[in-house]
Amino acid sequence: MGFINLLQQPFWEIKKNIGQKKYNLLFIFSFAYFLLISTSIHAQNPVLSQGEFYKIAISKHGIYKIDRAMLTSMGINVSNLDPQTIQIFGNGGGMLPQANSAFRHTDLVENDILVTGEGDGRFDENDYILFYGEGADRFIPDANNQVFRREEHLYDDYNYYFLTFGQKKGRRIANRIDGTQSQALINTFDDYIFHQTLKKDRFNMVESGRIWFGEKFDFQTEMNFNFDIAGLLSSSPVRVSVAVMAGLNSSTSGGSTRTTFTTLLNGREIGTQNMPSLPLGTYAVRGTMTENIFPANNVQTTNNRLTVQLRYNKNGENNQIGHLLGLGVNASRRLQLYGNQTRFRSFQSLRFQNIEYQIDNLNNNATIWDISNPLRPVRQDFTLNGNTASFRVASRGTLQEFVLFQGTDFDKPIFVEKVRNQNLQSFETPDLLIVTPEIFLNEANRLADFRRTNDKLKVQVATTNQIYNEFSSGKQDISAIRDFIRFLYKKSKNLKYVLLFGDASYDYKDYLPNNTNFVPTYQSRESLHPLFSFSSDDYFGFLEDNEGEWEESDRGNHTLDVGVGRLPAKSEREAKVMVDKLIHYESVKTLGDWRKRVSFVADDGDGNDYQLQAEKHAEKLEKADGAFNIEKLYIDAFPKELTPNGKKSPLVRQEINQTIQDGTLLMNYIGHGAITGWASESILDITQVSSWQNLDKLPLLMTATCEFGRFDRPRQTSGAEYAMLNPDGGAIALVTTTRPVFSDANYVINDAFYDVAFTPLNGEMPRIGDIQRITKNNSLRDVNNRNFSLLGDPSMRLAYPKENIVIKSIKNSQNQEVSTFKALDKITISGEVLNQNSIDNNFNGTLSITIFDKPATVKTFGDEAPTMTFRKKIHILFKGTASVKNGKFEFSFIIPKNIDYNLGEGKISLYAQDDSRNLDASGYKSDILVGGTASNLLTDNQAPQMKLFMDNETFVSGDKVKPNTTLIVRLFDDNGINISGMGIGQDITASLKGGQNQDLVLNRFYRANKDDYKSGEIRYNFHDLPEGKYTLTVKAWDTYNNSTSQTIEFIVEKEPFTLSNVKTFPNPFIEEIYFSFNHNRLGEDLEVALEVYTTSGALVKRIEAYDYNVRNESVTLSWNGLNGSGSAIAPSIYIYRLAVKAMISGISQEVRGKIVKW
Repeated sequence: MGFINLLQQPFWEIKKNIGQKKYNLLFIFSFAYFLLISTSIHAQNPVLSQGEFYKIAISKHGIYKIDRAMLTSMGINVSNLDPQTIQIFGNGGGMLPQANSAFRHTDLVENDILVTGEGDGRFDENDYILFYGEGADRFIPDANNQVFRREEHLYDDYNYYFLTFGQKKGRRIANRIDGTQSQALINTFDDYIFHQTLKKDRFNMVESGRIWFGEKFDFQTEMNFNFDIAGLLSSSPVRVSVAVMAGLNSSTSGGSTRTTFTTLLNGREIGTQNMPSLPLGTYAVRGTMTENIFPANNVQTTNNRLTVQLRYNKNGENNQIGHLLGLGVNASRRLQLYGNQTRFRSFQSLRFQNIEYQIDNLNNNATIWDISNPLRPVRQDFTLNGNTASFRVASRGTLQEFVLFQGTDFDKPIFVEKVRNQNLQSFETPDLLIVTPEIFLNEANRLADFRRTNDKLKVQVATTNQIYNEFSSGKQDISAIRDFIRFLYKKSKNLKYVLLFGDASYDYKDYLPNNTNFVPTYQSRESLHPLFSFSSDDYFGFLEDNEGEWEESDRGNHTLDVGVGRLPAKSEREAKVMVDKLIHYESVKTLGDWRKRVSFVADDGDGNDYQLQAEKHAEKLEKADGAFNIEKLYIDAFPKELTPNGKKSPLVRQEINQTIQDGTLLMNYIGHGAITGWASESILDITQVSSWQNLDKLPLLMTATCEFGRFDRPRQTSGAEYAMLNPDGGAIALVTTTRPVFSDANYVINDAFYDVAFTPLNGEMPRIGDIQRITKNNSLRDVNNRNFSLLGDPSMRLAYPKENIVIKSIKNSQNQEVSTFKALDKITISGEVLNQNSIDNNFNGTLSITIFDKPATVKTFGDEAPTMTFRKKIHILFKGTASVKNGKFEFSFIIPKNIDYNLGEGKISLYAQDDSRNLDASGYKSDILVGGTASNLLTDNQAPQMKLFMDNETFVSGDKVKPNTTLIVRLFDDNGINISGMGIGQDITASLKGGQNQDLVLNRFYRANKDDYKSGEIRYNFHDLPEGKYTLTVKAWDTYNNSTSQTIEFIVEKEPFTLSNVKTFPNPFIEEIYFSFNHNRLGEDLEVALEVYTTSGALVKRIEAYDYNVRNESVTLSWNGLNGSGSAIAPSIYIYRLAVKAMISGISQEVRGKIVKW
């Protein structure tokens, strides 16, 4: 075949970033046979560990030249350079193998080179270096079909070499004398030339997978491709390799008819490719590929050119499109020098042990190198008879390759950078390895330092470039990262966690603008089926000897040996946000009983599958650890609203927001979803996630839904990424999906999650990397398993409470030990905080108490599936706080009159925190009975006392407040306040009338004061109230069902929109300038426009930025001094206009000023 693997091989023209420079190069490739020459034992002192090294890049196979001028431009002091010590290191072209057991070089290999004029010990003006270099790709001979196949490098367009000097004498190319024996005379060679697709024509059908297709056959259904090939032998067949794809323009209509590609060579038809019809559907396959080699005999060139024409016949299916995948020509040519260098090899040589090559039109100035081993070229002597050269070699039945060249005018490599010394192989195996690009190194080191001090972990940090330099000869290659991880793991099994610090992209080669390929992720070979194409970071955790190839079938399943997570940063600011959150997550500010809450959110429909699955997960958790309080938010348990866009569930949306605000250790969603949200009822979207302000109560989100965690699409930020990148809240981590998934497989992995997430591992609660690793290993099941990724630091441990609480005594109002809570009884509970079964006498802090009535039975509405019932702890009998002193506590409360009088098990849930030690504890009792009425009751006809405020206690009814304002309710009653929600019309309620009307139930927001069940407080936040006059009435009940109410008035008024503290810096500027300002529109959506003009009024540049639910009063924009066409502006004075608009109200402000470009 003409191409090594349809599932791995795109073809293109490139524009690639190398260091800080950009180059446009057209690749020309030919074959170089790869010979294994290195040991598999890693060097103790890798090449780059000492000396000065200069990294250079090449784009194609061939002879390269480095002269004095280039060395000088690289910053090398040539006057002190001993040319005999010049060395060049590099491992040739090609990707690293995926299979762990396959050979790869374990360090950079020194190449044999030629240095002219080195004998005098000086590098003079006319001295130069010649070396043979391979491009990034490899070309593999297929002797059976007499063709070459291209194995394109998926991850890099360049190959890299490393130049050094001053250490020791370098390797030089050896000479080989002409042989004496010959069995055959060869005066032709076999060549392979292929079409190079332009970068602008590259296309990925499903934005997933490793294949990027070429030229599109749609409105234009015929294309000509020219191949310049002098010296063609018309007596030998020309073999044209054609790889094509037929696909669909959209998923809304399928193709019922077969389409056809026809190939013509110089106007003569040589083959057809029939493409099958394609099915209809959002998740149907988007195309099919095929590859053929079409032979043609008696081919003649016109002006040394062959023309291949491809025709695509749609057969009337307008929705069908075709794409070129690869096109190449294998042909035999006369053996002679073409241009200034020619590489040659001959399949004919494989039939003989000793060969004589005969080359026409040559003279004594020519040179021949044997490059069969490209790292060890050998200068081949030859005999010249007139202008015909010949040489004899022993081929021994192997395909040899040679390069014939003349002159000194050869391409120069591209200087990339001077490489700092490095020695990753000297790393002691850590607990946590962080892999980061250079741009995020400061934040990666900050996180590493935190894990060292806070978690006592051993941490190592390595940059992607360091890994590529040491493990893949400088080329980007995901297997280099995996190989480095495996190297550390093989040294010691202490390695447990790998953090990939940076975002990824399905585009490895920057075809897309604003690409996000900071730390690459694995892309599947499958690139046409949206259900079976995937990306996965699991690849980096396959470290066993028999793993790595990862066949895309059930037979290819591997197990993770380390926990792998990712922080999807696209900028230094985003990196800082996530590290800030990780550090804050461990701080004393995050202590609270939210750490005992686990929330299940479930979609409806599909036969109640999702709600039933959530029930099973909740039941498993409750059996594993009853200390956690379970919240159930099932869509079908809430009424829906019919809108022009279908049925919506605003109440579920509100409940999710409130649950996040109250805090939950884990929120688990099961159901339909997409990149930007959950469920067709719009219960969660990216606007919500971005608006969450729950920095002290960050949850882990487990999202068993489609694509919510897709982090490798540069043009779209997923909901999971928004949750990670929200600086004021969101999530601390997500176990989430990167592609579409299936319900049954979702259940398997979600169920495996609860087998480990709340179970100690080696005496400690697991870190989230342990959870991810064990969960995935215990739920191996086709592609679905691979689509779940961990966004977060795998070395982080969830905020499980650390110590235990035990209840020592429960007494009633008669001072009797009881096991039943009865209505209106006064209960006193005492207990202790334990550290490893002994009282923690140093524990001093606050106990949070929640007393639950029996679970209630909830019946769903049956909107999209039959009704179902489930049990849920809805009714709370008491919520308050008490003091913990020297590890002991005691508190009292009154059981409200409104309970379920039937006997059943309630629950005592306790949480304690010691702020001075940043320490907490958890305990519970679930075998306490609730029901009946106490005896010897007191009489209470006195209503509770109430005080209402807005924002603070200085408020007086009629005052003005801002649109975001807080209701404060202070309550007192001798027998406490009723929050059970059991009595009809006996909840704590608030009724807001005015510019916006709201009726609220506030039971969940009430908490009794510390050590005082008689008094307590409610704080409720109103958001975005329209301007105007409001009346607010609050009504509350005590435990004896006496009520009180109070009414206040207030006026909502917005402040005028102002911009202040406007700055430009540096001003004057040379390359980049910053514009900053302050505003007073926190919480609103802002549009910022910066325009720069010449003094004559011509627009130079316009920059727009959008910020939703703004949380910072200071905003900064930057401009790189380039105009709208991308060119640098001239030094001069310019006028800027900065306009800021509140998007909802339309109110805007602007400022103008001057800037100076030097």
